[in-house]
Order: sequence, then structure tokens, then C-alpha cells
Amino acid sequence: MALTSQLAEYNPQWPSFFDAEKARLIPIFGNELEAIHHVGSTAIEGMLAKPEIDILVVLKESAALESYFSKIEGLGYRNRGEEPGAPGHWYFSKDRGCPKSR
Repeated sequence: MALTSQLAEYNPQWPSFFDAEKARLIPIFGNELEAIHHVGSTAIEGMLAKPEIDILVVLKESAALESYFSKIEGLGYRNRGEEPGAPGHWYFSKDRGCPKSR
């Protein structure tokens, strides 16, 4: 699904979409993984939201971030770059795999 700014009614499948994506991401990071969180409006039950699953991946400080980029991209994510003024905060997007709420 293409990224959008359209709001949608809460979809009770959003947590399972997150769980499926989390399961795909965990093996990439191995022992360097601290946590993976479902964040943003789709993580709040009942909230009107942009139908985009936001995921926060927390790695140990020693992790070499760039070494994971090709594996993340191999799952269909697009590297959107580092957040200006926030070293170590990288953004990736995936424009498919999460059906819109109806």
C-alpha cells in the first residue's frame, strides 16, 4: 500500500499486521536487538489513524546500523534516510503488505 495521509477507522487487524512484520524483523538483528515496538496511531485501539504500521526497532548501542540496511531492504523496505539532527535515527518505509482499513 502506498503511504498516504488519509485517515481510516481503527482496524482490529493492525496489531496482527505489526506482529507479522515484527516476526520478519527479529531474525535480522539477532543479539543486537533490544526491542521492537508498535508505535503511532495504529497502535492505539479505537483511534482514527493513517493506515500505516509504525515500528520502532531499538538496538544495542554497539550495533553497526548500516550493516543491517541491505537485509531490511531485502524485506521490501525503502531506506528514507537518517533523521536530520538525530544521529542514529533512520527511517524506512514499506509501501505494501498492510491492507487499508475499510
